[in-house]
Amino acid sequence: MRFRIFLAIFVILVIVLASSPTTMAIPLTHEDEGTPRAEDTDSMPVEIHPGTCGHYELEGVIKLSHLSKPTAAVDSDVFPAATSISTVDVPIDDFLAEPHVVVVHESASAMDTVVACGAIGGDLDEDGLAIGLQPISTETPVRGVAWLTTDGAQTQIAVFLIDQPSQSAAIEVPVTLGGSGDEFSIESGLTTFEAGQLYRFVVTNVGAIPHEFVIGHSLAGIANGEEGEGGMHDDSSSSSADHELVHETSLALIEADDLPLGATVSIDVVFDETVDLSDLEFACHIPGHYEAGMVLPIEVLDEAS
Repeated sequence: MRFRIFLAIFVILVIVLASSPTTMAIPLTHEDEGTPRAEDTDSMPVEIHPGTCGHYELEGVIKLSHLSKPTAAVDSDVFPAATSISTVDVPIDDFLAEPHVVVVHESASAMDTVVACGAIGGDLDEDGLAIGLQPISTETPVRGVAWLTTDGAQTQIAVFLIDQPSQSAAIEVPVTLGGSGDEFSIESGLTTFEAGQLYRFVVTNVGAIPHEFVIGHSLAGIANGEEGEGGMHDDSSSSSADHELVHETSLALIEADDLPLGATVSIDVVFDETVDLSDLEFACHIPGHYEAGMVLPIEVLDEAS
């Protein structure tokens, strides 16, 4: 009974995961091309592989029950989930001792195409272990979760997968950090956006020092939201701001480690009307950069505008 309850909980979590707009393309490679493939296009094979999502091995693969292909959302609030439940004769500690990943393939006849992947890891408690399954490409925008429970020498694995809500093609928005001879400038091809639309921000650091790219509320807005909670007390300076809090409250973030000199990073964002979209800005909150003017206000219009 407890397992069924957790299955229901994680169906809900899959729905929450689907609302996240950001995806990452990971080049997948594996060690062996000799695995037999059945001519089946109506289901999605699920496997556990040694290795990582970036490089997994076929030696030691554990095959799980196939998923039926997830169907499109019935409406904006209902997302049918494809389900796979398997029991394998491997203790869960073996999966945690060395890197392992849950891999979902497009079909049995297209095993080289991986649509979702997630590393097995995290804190195992008496109720089990939950991991997220992230889409590998925006062309196959499926997300899900895997729930692993232990029963001595066996592990039970439940996998849920859904399609993300359909979205229009991404509008590409070039963003330049440190351009036009001003190290602390942000230039964007657009500053007015529409809620519900998918945008792909292509962010390039042309400056002489690392920068970060944050889409979030103004410092004044964050400070006001944290009044009385020991939060930021100065609404005009990021030097006194809780940098971690700025990141936690952001709608999208590319950290400075990923934006060294000359780097270009893309991030997909949908401005969701269910969150506060007022008083937003592009900014760099590395201490001293925001004070130097590294901020660009933006506006998000609702879908009816």
